[in-house]
Amino acid sequence: MIPSARINATIEILEKVDRSSLNVDRVTLSYFRQRRFAGAKDRSFIIELVYRLVRNRIKINWWLDSLSLAISPRSQVIAGLALFNDGPLDDIEDLFKEGQHSTGLLDDEEGNLIKELVTQSIFNEKMPDNVKYECPDWIADRLRPIYGNDLNSHLEALNTEASFDLRLNTLTNPNREGIRQALKRQGLKTELTTYSPFGLRSNRRQRLDGTKYFKSGLIEVQDEGSQLAALLVGAAPGMQIIDFCAGSGGKALVMGGLMQNTGRIVAMEVSQNRLKQAGIRISRAGLHNIERKLISDENDKK
Repeated sequence: MIPSARINATIEILEKVDRSSLNVDRVTLSYFRQRRFAGAKDRSFIIELVYRLVRNRIKINWWLDSLSLAISPRSQVIAGLALFNDGPLDDIEDLFKEGQHSTGLLDDEEGNLIKELVTQSIFNEKMPDNVKYECPDWIADRLRPIYGNDLNSHLEALNTEASFDLRLNTLTNPNREGIRQALKRQGLKTELTTYSPFGLRSNRRQRLDGTKYFKSGLIEVQDEGSQLAALLVGAAPGMQIIDFCAGSGGKALVMGGLMQNTGRIVAMEVSQNRLKQAGIRISRAGLHNIERKLISDENDKK
């Protein structure tokens, strides 16, 4: 993909996020499934830019609002590129050339926006604290009485990029160090997670759905916190467990493996699509002690 096509893809993803009820993870995954022509470097650039923009969206909107400019995915991308100071003015303008799959030329207002912001830091002393730390007003108002002077440090931590965590199949319990070395040979360096006994952590995201380890159910993408939450249940062989609000089944997979395919887990969820995804993951992991159940809400008596 040419550079301007990458920028166009970034704008399209942000537009889809705004139009749909799906989160940015699912929109991005769906976007690239429909565009197999995008190479690894293209996907990496676009995903990194998308998440960087999302993590700084409230600050970017503050700048656009302060300049009395309309807020849209396109204007957010333009402002973000200028505020991130990733290159000189001419380099940013070159990203908006005409051509196939390009996002189109900058108009005068957009050109002036870049000139206005390219010399600025994304932070400004006039910004309210909740803007600096990417927290909507109504949430900050509720959290401030709870955390007091520590609120800003908590918000700052929440807005840092999450690590890329993997989890080994708790049923087959493969050799963690062996998997780590195998992934390293494929270009993904990981370290053992600090607390989870079956987790691996990388500071770089990489697609794994094409690897034999993922296809065979040996590894799954799951953050260490979710792994620990499942561990805290204390699931053991023969137990009867209800996973309420199960999502796509990540924690149920951990518990099902720890139960050694015995007992019973009922994974309850209001989303049919999430349960469908859970079914795929359950099958891949080799588990048969997990039952999926669609419910209407938390008061469903079925």
